[in-house]
Amino acid sequence: MIAVPRVVLVGHDASATGAPLCALAWARWAARTEAAAVEVVLDRGGPLVPDFEAVAPTHVRSPVAGEVVAAADALLGLAAGRWARRGAALASRSGSADDATVVAASVAAWRSAAAMARGRSRLVLWLHELDGVADRIVAPADRALLLDATDHIVAVGDRVARQVTDRWGVDPDRVSVVGSFVDAPGSAGTPAAGPSPEVVAVGSLVPRKGAEHVVALAALLRRDRPALRTAWVGGPLDGPYADLVRHDVRSAGLEGSFDLVGLVDDVDPWWPTDGVLVHLAREDPAPLVVLEAGLRSVPVVTWDTGGAADLLRAAGLDHLVAAPGDLVAVAEAVATLLDDPGGRAEAGRALRDATAPRTTDALAPVLLDALVGGTR
Repeated sequence: MIAVPRVVLVGHDASATGAPLCALAWARWAARTEAAAVEVVLDRGGPLVPDFEAVAPTHVRSPVAGEVVAAADALLGLAAGRWARRGAALASRSGSADDATVVAASVAAWRSAAAMARGRSRLVLWLHELDGVADRIVAPADRALLLDATDHIVAVGDRVARQVTDRWGVDPDRVSVVGSFVDAPGSAGTPAAGPSPEVVAVGSLVPRKGAEHVVALAALLRRDRPALRTAWVGGPLDGPYADLVRHDVRSAGLEGSFDLVGLVDDVDPWWPTDGVLVHLAREDPAPLVVLEAGLRSVPVVTWDTGGAADLLRAAGLDHLVAAPGDLVAVAEAVATLLDDPGGRAEAGRALRDATAPRTTDALAPVLLDALVGGTR
């Protein structure tokens, strides 16, 4: 019997956001195919914890233990850091990480993963972040120490890979590119019946995702389309940023036509069956929602701040990519699609063809090979 590779997947939390969702999809694939023996260590909990527990042995650090690991391993060589690694990360299970590949499932989990792997295991950074996020989480000086301890980096797109090689100075031989992926939709592959506003954005309600840009876009579009309905699907709906977005909605006179939906268990009812998904993040190297829209033949309009633009260009949809911050160009592209059902369907088909190879079943084995270094 051939032994399968052992992978310890270290995540910063179990929130229903990009990196944790990718990690969960990959862990589910590994469990279903038995291609790898996966264990999960999370610095913090979140709504996805039961889902991780259903497919792999899962340990959630206490908040105090997570802080100890992050502080004690700042230099990646302290005896206290090694103690924290053993005591906090592995306390709830037998064995060690010595014979495993330890994977930091995001920049935010990099310190914890390095503490676990220190000098004993292959350490891989599965990198989902661009500079704007990565530099806020790990300062450049600390990053240099972590890079010295890291055997390989798997980037979720070409932009992320260029960041690593051109700006972080990492040898290209230590970097692989494996695109982000999502589970394929059901056999029908079409959005479920539901509210179906004409313009929809999906994502966490945080500044980086740019909800205020979508409010401004809706205001522009409603000048010629007073019946237009727009929705932002995602939360949280409390906090200063949500208050700012609500203020913008009121100030733009959009109350009653702009829905702040909040967190949902299922996005399907909100896909715009006769409309457009917009993605106006300030920075997002691998937006899963664009893949999900494409697999459902929902057209997307974006601007050139991340992976959505790269995907649309790969689909031959350059005209649906605007310069960063150019809301007028975004509004014109959206309006053109709304006014042209045939063009909207054609754009949806082109995006579907481009996203067809980006499913979990297609890319999970490629990711496994990149993580374990071709040793399986």
